[in-house]
Amino acid sequence: MELAIAALLAHPTLPEAAANAGIAFSTLRRWMTLPEFQKVYREARSRILGVATAELRRCCLECVHLLYGIAKDEETPPAVRVSAASKILDSALRASELEDIQDRIMELERKTRA
Repeated sequence: MELAIAALLAHPTLPEAAANAGIAFSTLRRWMTLPEFQKVYREARSRILGVATAELRRCCLECVHLLYGIAKDEETPPAVRVSAASKILDSALRASELEDIQDRIMELERKTRA
């Protein structure tokens, strides 16, 4: 089952994952209905997503500096500068909205516990 989970994480379709794990497609489909298999698969997906998210966070500041440099570079075509500035503004707005939503959720959770 561990090989099947690894294959599921590495391949886009169930048939490909089953073939890679060396099991029948019907077996993998059956395993996918088992609560314990689903739990382990979800945990594995969550760990991978966590690693990917951490990597994205790590490079965010560098990307902001890159976009800012493009937006400030007077030798860069105006359309490119506007696009870079727009991306910075859009990202800042989305980050602000997400922080606001997170704060609201935390406040609701605090009130629910109280």
